Amino acid sequence: MAGVIRRAGEPSEPVTVVAALRVEALAIGGRTVRCGMGPVRAAACGTDLARHLPADQPVAVLGVAGGLDPVLPAGAVVVASEVGRVGELAIALPHARALAQVLDRAGVEVHLRPIVSTGRIARGAWRRQLASGGAAAVDMESASLVRALPGRPLVVVRALADTPTTGMLRGGVRGLLALRHLRPAVTTWAAALEGGGHEAG
Repeated sequence: MAGVIRRAGEPSEPVTVVAALRVEALAIGGRTVRCGMGPVRAAACGTDLARHLPADQPVAVLGVAGGLDPVLPAGAVVVASEVGRVGELAIALPHARALAQVLDRAGVEVHLRPIVSTGRIARGAWRRQLASGGAAAVDMESASLVRALPGRPLVVVRALADTPTTGMLRGGVRGLLALRHLRPAVTTWAAALEGGGHEAG
């Protein structure tokens, strides 16, 4: 199975958390599956998870992403209302609103917006073109993971790192700090599903 970071003595959780990179997994904390960077690794990880996880096991894709909307600062938290690739139909994520509500109650300001996935890091004019489609953030893994894990409760949450106004170094720190506040809400969302709260919200 894909690489996992887990601290000794941690109990099992009602959700499988997936992140691309080790630094993201460490910021998120707890048991985290590392899928690797890029759509190919993400697709392979998703296929592996689909084989090993129960069909109703909730999955949360967490990590940092590039910001597309100049209004949103580095560190802003985006819950994906839908995820897609350029030129393909986006996939709606019906559990997004329920998770956004949990995060809001926990005091985390969230933005319920589309996220777009690409095959390489988006920069310059291409990033501005992606922004024109209405997405709030761009990453390289979410669409591949979502497509590999159909039919299960799944959410995608990205903390913005580099943005149109903030570079990767400073923005990356803000994004990673924002990730530290996500796991409790994700766990609460998943536990509610286990307890019979199956509405998407």
